[in-house]
Amino acid sequence: MTVSVIGISGSPHLHGNTETLLDNFLDGAAHSGADVDKIILSSMKYTPCRGCNACHKTGECIVQDDAELIIERIMSCDCLAVASPIYTMGITAELKGLIDRAQYIWAQKFILKTRYYPDELIRRHKGVFISTAGLPWENVFDAAFPSYAAIKVYSFQQRDSRGKMCLMLHFPRSRLFSTPLGSNIMITSSPTIWTPIRELRGIRRH
Repeated sequence: MTVSVIGISGSPHLHGNTETLLDNFLDGAAHSGADVDKIILSSMKYTPCRGCNACHKTGECIVQDDAELIIERIMSCDCLAVASPIYTMGITAELKGLIDRAQYIWAQKFILKTRYYPDELIRRHKGVFISTAGLPWENVFDAAFPSYAAIKVYSFQQRDSRGKMCLMLHFPRSRLFSTPLGSNIMITSSPTIWTPIRELRGIRRH
């Protein structure tokens, strides 16, 4: 069975560092036989969560736009690669807005108890968080992890420590590391462990 991989680009800067890194990951996955697709959030039409909590009663979001289409595609893939640069010590507004709109999935799972994921599905579902940053601070990526953890809960990925299945780079050495991870995610049954790679030269827009 062909493995499906979806890449989510949360950067508003088209063809920048973060999207380039995501593209290299997807190229590696495709080279290993996966069916890959990429969603660029800045090209989609969706609004932030209204905080109305209507989904807590119905399990459905009352806002009808591209967000639900994106979220349903995320739920159906075998591997999800989420990419976001660090803006003001966190993920981009595009990605955070999409995560917030997935509140109806949280409601289905934890309030209404209508969504259930069998252990086998959780074990085989994989996820990767790809991020770039220009600041040379040791904690520059820290605030991104709680948001990524929310995606993992919504999309039934295995819970892992923050050092697993994450690729965090300062440029310029992105291409060297991205494609092997895209290839490995297709052939390994256990998470690939990556530690933050600090490259403080050649800072560009992300």
